[in-house]
Amino acid sequence: MNFTKILCSLSIGILSLSAQQGHLNEALKYADPFYGNAGTDIPPAKGVAAAWNWEKAQQGNTHPGPQMPFGMVSIIPYTGAYPTGYGANKKTFTGKAQYFDKYKDAAYGFTHMQQSGTGTIGIYYNFLRVSPTTNYNKETRKTRFKMNEQNAHPGYFNCTIAENDVKVELTASQKVGFHRYHIPANMESPQISIDFSEGGLDTREDNVRNVKAQKESETLLTGEFNHIGFNYYFAVKSSVSFKNGSFYHVIGERPERSKGNNKKRKVVIPNPDPEKSTDKAEIKINKLTRKNSRMFYLDYVFDAEPGSNIELKIAFSFRSVEQAKANLMSAPNSFDEARSQAESTWEQCLTRLDYKAKDERDKKLFYSNLYHSLVKPSICDNESPFWEDEVFVTDFSTLWDVYKTQIPLLVKYYPEYGSKVIKGMINAMDTHGYFPCGYQKCDPKNMKKFDGQCTGMEWVTLAYAYKHKGKLGGIDWKKALKNADKFAQMDRVQEILKNGHAEGLSNTHTLDVSSAFAAICFIAKGEGLQSLYDKYAEHRNIWQKVYDSETGLLKEGDYYEGTQWNYSFRPHFAMEERVKLAGGKEKFTELLDTFFGFKDIEAGTVSPDGIEGFPRQLRKFRFEGLNNECDMEAPYAYQWSSKPERTQEVIKAVMKYQFQPGPNGIPGNNDSGGTSSWWVLNAIEDFPLVENFED
Repeated sequence: MNFTKILCSLSIGILSLSAQQGHLNEALKYADPFYGNAGTDIPPAKGVAAAWNWEKAQQGNTHPGPQMPFGMVSIIPYTGAYPTGYGANKKTFTGKAQYFDKYKDAAYGFTHMQQSGTGTIGIYYNFLRVSPTTNYNKETRKTRFKMNEQNAHPGYFNCTIAENDVKVELTASQKVGFHRYHIPANMESPQISIDFSEGGLDTREDNVRNVKAQKESETLLTGEFNHIGFNYYFAVKSSVSFKNGSFYHVIGERPERSKGNNKKRKVVIPNPDPEKSTDKAEIKINKLTRKNSRMFYLDYVFDAEPGSNIELKIAFSFRSVEQAKANLMSAPNSFDEARSQAESTWEQCLTRLDYKAKDERDKKLFYSNLYHSLVKPSICDNESPFWEDEVFVTDFSTLWDVYKTQIPLLVKYYPEYGSKVIKGMINAMDTHGYFPCGYQKCDPKNMKKFDGQCTGMEWVTLAYAYKHKGKLGGIDWKKALKNADKFAQMDRVQEILKNGHAEGLSNTHTLDVSSAFAAICFIAKGEGLQSLYDKYAEHRNIWQKVYDSETGLLKEGDYYEGTQWNYSFRPHFAMEERVKLAGGKEKFTELLDTFFGFKDIEAGTVSPDGIEGFPRQLRKFRFEGLNNECDMEAPYAYQWSSKPERTQEVIKAVMKYQFQPGPNGIPGNNDSGGTSSWWVLNAIEDFPLVENFED
């Protein structure tokens, strides 16, 4: 299957359709929701870029689903593919993308809430699957249908279902997904099915737990479920009555059986046939086995009139059913109103930055990268299950991926959103004692999953925001600093301060802790808290413990998704001292020239001409060229070298050879906008060196 050509033709169709819609401005025409949805397929790199190493999977992992900027709700055609639920991607950790043939343009229905650009994040959402169908039964309830004519622009998606010619339109407000189904006049026995038990990916048993739903009126369904220890509440409003509507649900028993050393355990066994009811249904299941988790389901099915248009509004809350209903009531009344609001909001966001594109390619890349930089994290005002009515921000997937680029973009250029992100982070720090690297919708225990990536980068983020505090209203910085002592007393931080490193963790955590204390001191000094500054000023110098003065690099060891080379050129607050430790400016420059491949080109060990089909995974000690985020700021280390002009030489090579328009155009996982925002910030020539504080 030539999936690349299929997806590229899809993207071309999107742009041509947008051009026909006169109400769309240039930004909405060129911002491509399909950008980076599939595997990377770009021409061979030339020049110094030919020497770079691609450590990670070569696929962008984005999705085309409509949502508001930083919206709580998005909607996609659900194929079950990795990692968003859209497309045909297989789970890939390294190398070129692989695809499921059976997933191509084939969906089960349309689901809500997705990750964006991540890898194996472990939490994939995709709730409340809506499917136009006919002759619903337990065999047909999860039948794939072909999608024709997929089209999208920011805030809007449409397609046509090949088997029954139903036209589907999707849009969203901040907390509500909007569906519109155009039922053909000649369609026999049309129905709409809503699966309340859906969750996760097709290849991962990740259904929701303890789901219940009830019909409150002839046009309103409400209910709740739990997913990975996190409660969701929903309200579904239909524009038509639920004609002949019924719940169908499979429940189970928990017989005991022996296993191994005569220990007993309870195993849930599904009943062979679903139960049917008209007013409510419930499945009380906490733990499922891998084999039977997909056997339990709870659907609601109602008849549709041939030739009718059906609109569904599906609202979510993390607090209560009553709040979900309130979110429903405060959302736009109709699909068209919601679409207009979404398009208008996206237009305002996409036209904010002052950028003059050089050509058509440049326009497509600028607006598409900017769009995918404004999708995450999810801002959920007054929805926190952990604290009272304050902003709640989730889906930092992960902070390690976005603290250097995407969050600074929001803080400086989108302060109305950036201030909420910072407030949400501080609220989480107040509640959990620190900010988990993978702060997602799950119970606090599962939030710790990605803490091995970094330590204390929330403080670096806060310090960058503090530099721009004049744009960010309502942030109590002294209150934020009350978390400094909690950070300093963390076991991991204490171990690093005592030994120079933490057992079992990369040396980068020592750099993290050093920058975190530098950030704390920076804010404390600005707030006039001299005693706090004095308390932690010395801790900033811990970074020196992990550099090798003989090599000029970080000490050898295990490093996350790279080697010591990838992390040795991380600009921080003490770069003059770091250059001296490397042996001086000339030695530092020589190390940089080796890392970025200039020496490979000069020596003739790498051809600068680019070779078709040349494997990109050969040089483990070279720059990863935005295939990953670990060394994305390293080009700026040349500012402390004897060849500062090479910063721009490297950046221009990345922008020219590592990105291209279309579904195959992002060089690696976009990771919640971490990669796309790098392109945007360099395009407007304002890349933030977030750890390079000035005391």
